[in-house]
Amino acid sequence: MLIQVLCVLGLVVVSTSNASNDGHILDKIGQFAQEYDDFFLTGRKSVKLEEALNLISLRTMWKGASPKFDPSFLDLISPEEREPITCLICDTLVNQVLGWIEAGETREQLVERAVTICLDLNIQKENVCRGLIESNIDIVLFIVANREVRAADICGMAMFPSCPLDNPAFNWTVDISSAGPKPPITIPELPPVGSPTFKVLHISDLHLDLFYAPGSNAECDEPTCCRADQGLPANESAASGYWGDYRDCDTPWHSFVNMLEHIRDTHPDISYVIFTGDTPDHVVWQTSVEYNTELFTSAFREMARVFSVPVYPIFGNHEPHPLNQFVEQDISIPDNVSSRWLYETARDSWSQWLPPDTHNDILSGGFYATQASDELWIIGINNNFCYNYNFWTLYENEDPGGQLKWLANLLTALESQGRKAHILGHIPPGGGSCVNTWGKEFKKILDRFESTVTAQFNGHSHSDQFFVYYDPEDLSRPSGVAFLSGSMTPYSDKNPEYRVYTIEGPYPGSQYRVLDHENWYYNLTEANENGPDVLPNWRKLYTFNEEFGTKALNPTELDLLIQRMISDPTLIEKYHRFHASMADPSLGVCDEACQRGYICRMVETLEGDLRKCEELWPPQ
Repeated sequence: MLIQVLCVLGLVVVSTSNASNDGHILDKIGQFAQEYDDFFLTGRKSVKLEEALNLISLRTMWKGASPKFDPSFLDLISPEEREPITCLICDTLVNQVLGWIEAGETREQLVERAVTICLDLNIQKENVCRGLIESNIDIVLFIVANREVRAADICGMAMFPSCPLDNPAFNWTVDISSAGPKPPITIPELPPVGSPTFKVLHISDLHLDLFYAPGSNAECDEPTCCRADQGLPANESAASGYWGDYRDCDTPWHSFVNMLEHIRDTHPDISYVIFTGDTPDHVVWQTSVEYNTELFTSAFREMARVFSVPVYPIFGNHEPHPLNQFVEQDISIPDNVSSRWLYETARDSWSQWLPPDTHNDILSGGFYATQASDELWIIGINNNFCYNYNFWTLYENEDPGGQLKWLANLLTALESQGRKAHILGHIPPGGGSCVNTWGKEFKKILDRFESTVTAQFNGHSHSDQFFVYYDPEDLSRPSGVAFLSGSMTPYSDKNPEYRVYTIEGPYPGSQYRVLDHENWYYNLTEANENGPDVLPNWRKLYTFNEEFGTKALNPTELDLLIQRMISDPTLIEKYHRFHASMADPSLGVCDEACQRGYICRMVETLEGDLRKCEELWPPQ
């Protein structure tokens, strides 16, 4: 987050300088960095530094865990220049921070410098700035002390593809040659009429807030609101609702319990549950090992109380303390920065559903594989290893935990046995969240085993989406599909939601593909108006095949749907409404840019690979 803020601050300096070439820009950014360094030495801010800070303070707003900015001050910089300029700024300013570390600044001095920058940029209040910095500083210092860390690598990780990641150390491959040649491809067909099916529940992104307080301030000046310690609302309209709130608020515990009990009573025919991560709330500046452990164990204890069927869970990026930070199990990594505590907590909490033969993999890196039936395996991966805000990608980037090699070996064995697999992963494909090399190698494995992996399930974005993979050698042929369910948390401007899939059951030749799904939700406005004595009115939002005219949800059918969406904008408008679970604040019209964005996002399964997007909807 701080890297991006510093880059925008640097762009303010550039835009006000009317710079016209990289050398001049570099001089300006270097001057700014030097003036900030002088300020830390002297305690006095120069006039130019004060002017830049005042400007950015007027432009900065907080939304969630990252800032958003009014881009009007970038008008003096052409779109073609912005990306290289941004990378130049990032590189210069990160080098400045690395210089402070190399100069021997103490932990306390570095914390104070970072807090000062956070406050100068008007990012957030001091308690938020300090909480985030204090929780991350030890990991940063350990990585810098034990690896050669370059500013270009940090900027390439955090801002790819805007900034290149051209260090050969980050361009690696996973050898899957032992799997042998790819078998002949069979285009998926619809199952015979009357074939068996089964139901699977998908819940995701709970973001439970144990300190949610109905009637508290939903318009606070912190990243997450509706909490007991944030003061009284300024007026009645700013008070948080009982069953949740569209504003930057997370899930009350009683709403979570209501959802589970509603599902139990409404869907007694589900065979198992998949949970694609993110149990803790968005109060990321107050997390701790103890608090996250309590949330984690309490949530799964409640699922075990309510559900009599297996639950197959995975990690989200919010499970660790601090958030986003996952590292493979390594005895050389000290306890105060390792992920060991989380892997051990998961092993214990999930052991009621996952057999002992999964425990070593969970302890190694938070992934596992287990049988859902004789012919179908569930593979839970920890693709938070590739999250571009996971600092540990700078420490161990090449196939962390050996997970991708493990996955390829597992799929080789399943293929030889004629079995099928469903993959659970928190981070969805493409979209700028996964470090490119990891995503590229994962996609290579999916392509090789497209006949074995017949569905993927994701979370993270809080939105209802699907993604279609295409043959890398023939972009006209759809080869795979991934599904993303909406979230339980309403954070932000969403209705609470869950999904139930209908999947091919056992019969000769079954591919165990998703045939259909239905989404369920309750409207927060209605629920809160009815008050605490009336349970939320959970109801079906839609059934996919019925609304979009598909016969099943295999790659071929969804590819045809995308083509129909391009020629029929009413289908994209419908997708737009379901994307936000029909939440009252999110029902605006989807214009042409919005429509193209949806289409491109459906087919961009590797960050920066826009070939299919530009084929379907060429840029103007």
